[in-house]
Amino acid sequence: MGKGVIVVISALIVSELAGGVERRQSPAALAQCGVGKTQLAIEFAYRFGRFFPGGVFWLSLASAEAAPGEVALCGTVMNLHPHFERLTLDDQVRLVTQAWAEDTARLLIFDSCEDESLLYRWLPQRGGSGC
Repeated sequence: MGKGVIVVISALIVSELAGGVERRQSPAALAQCGVGKTQLAIEFAYRFGRFFPGGVFWLSLASAEAAPGEVALCGTVMNLHPHFERLTLDDQVRLVTQAWAEDTARLLIFDSCEDESLLYRWLPQRGGSGC
């Protein structure tokens, strides 16, 4: 995988994007730093974000320690709990990852990830947000 930054656009591609064929994909742009992966993700989110009723979420996976906070931050706009901000970090992360496993199509962009195991830790394995 090298030392390049990994940008993963994780989404359920629904009929509007796949020409009537529903399929699950987790496309990834893998390359060395400075080749435009982040710009590609920005452009994709700008052009196709409207097709993801569950929202578009940008997470930095630059550090394993900060990743749970990045995931929990997504929940602040997802209306998952009436007092979401008062929950513990673990409970916030649990609610967000449970929501990611639902069928609602969401666009998750994992940026600045140089650790493949960290990516697989947070990449949803089912639902509208993952593969």
